[in-house]
Amino acid sequence: MAELHTLQEYVEALRTAGILESTYVDEVTASLPISCLTYDSRKVEGSALFIVKGAHFKPDFLRNAIAQGAVAYVAAQAVENVLTPAIIVNDIRTALVVLGQLFYDHPTQALTTVGITGTKGKSTTTYYLRAILSAWLKSLGKQGPAILSSIKNFDGEREEEAHLTTPEPLELYEHFATARRAGISTMVMEVSSQALKYGRVRGMHFAVAAFTNISEDHISPIEHSDFEDYYTSKLKIFDAASVAVVNADADLAERTLAYARERCDVLTYGSSPEYSVCCPPESIHNTPHGIEFQVISSSYTGNFMISMPGRFNVSNALCAIAIAGELGVPEEFVRSGLRAAQVPGRMEMFHSRDERIVAVVDYAHNRLSYEAVLNSIHHEYPGYPLVAVCGATGIKALDRRRDIGEVMSAYCAKLYITEDDSYTEPFESIAAEIARYTTIPYEINQDRVQSIHAAMIDFPGKHVVLVLGKGEENTQARGTEYVRVQPDSDIVRGFITEYDAQSQSTTRTHSAP
Repeated sequence: MAELHTLQEYVEALRTAGILESTYVDEVTASLPISCLTYDSRKVEGSALFIVKGAHFKPDFLRNAIAQGAVAYVAAQAVENVLTPAIIVNDIRTALVVLGQLFYDHPTQALTTVGITGTKGKSTTTYYLRAILSAWLKSLGKQGPAILSSIKNFDGEREEEAHLTTPEPLELYEHFATARRAGISTMVMEVSSQALKYGRVRGMHFAVAAFTNISEDHISPIEHSDFEDYYTSKLKIFDAASVAVVNADADLAERTLAYARERCDVLTYGSSPEYSVCCPPESIHNTPHGIEFQVISSSYTGNFMISMPGRFNVSNALCAIAIAGELGVPEEFVRSGLRAAQVPGRMEMFHSRDERIVAVVDYAHNRLSYEAVLNSIHHEYPGYPLVAVCGATGIKALDRRRDIGEVMSAYCAKLYITEDDSYTEPFESIAAEIARYTTIPYEINQDRVQSIHAAMIDFPGKHVVLVLGKGEENTQARGTEYVRVQPDSDIVRGFITEYDAQSQSTTRTHSAP
């Protein structure tokens, strides 16, 4: 456990950062060692310093924290009718960084950190790199990397489902501190535009920062006001990086590269021989074991293979290869890692025995990822109508509702509109907006299990069912709570088994004398 610091040391850290406005702390309280730092009153224990933050904060939260042992609180303004010592700051987000780094003894400095951002491909690239590094580090008798992703987090002690692409600062530092304690030397993490815009990763350093691509997403009153704000937020990843790895085939690549080159060394990847890591498009082909492709770079050259379907994943593999080269990973572990890499809930394929039903489970949740998945499946399964099961999140990323309607209408025979993470917005209003942009037949059913059943079992003839958005997540955001649900992959697997049993029974009946 990190050394305990007194409340006065936290006050001085805020003062040094230039964000301290005033303090109302007596000498006795100032000398107390702080054993708990939190903004969740349910987690208060021991001598706690409580942080007042968030749009949903209520004074009762602070009172509950005090009742549980909080000795002081940090806030942007004093809370009325609370006599507990207050520390007032002019920037609560920066305060989180300053306080959290001190409490956890600057854990982000202890690990080699790779940050990956982009509209699409962050999770897959993160898991590809994790598999590569795991293979290499295991051969050296070392711990594999920690991972923070939009799918799952692993810090050396626990693996858990992620609710944010990039955790809030206190949770972020806790993961780093746990990884340091577990003897882990490397962290691979997805970095969201929100984390970059609002400073969740302020003060961190990235040995390598990767930028996979950019497309319009996360535009809403509570996220990004427009595309420019979204894009420039993502560019900030290069402000604290030693090396940038950039998809030179992506939209706005020249602008992205220009920004990166002003701040760090740059590696490029994509289809041109001029790039640092190149894959000639004509070298990509499907095999019974996966997708094979050629790589030309200063670190590695030759044919490589990924076992996951979807040719678009070659680009994600190139990104991981470029990062691995910068980190000095020997070629044999890049090859074996990529062959073994699997991403939970990403392009998981299920086939009925008679091949009349093919189901694809994927986390695709924005226009770029929808188009990549649907285009790939359309070409890989000619003659199979596509039907989709998906929904949109509530209160944020509002353009996704239009994107679902337009993209599914361009590729699919039918759309089943169902629940995603609705949060505090009524499902009915989300579904109605998706339907407004849909020009193909559709059904609306909030029950995700029933929607998947209808798409798989009730839709006639052979077809491909794309179940998008949730992957292997086992919670659903409803209101302000996360409700336990069955993962899409388990639901699909169950209905494939049901269909196969029914088909076998029907075949036996028809063949009986």
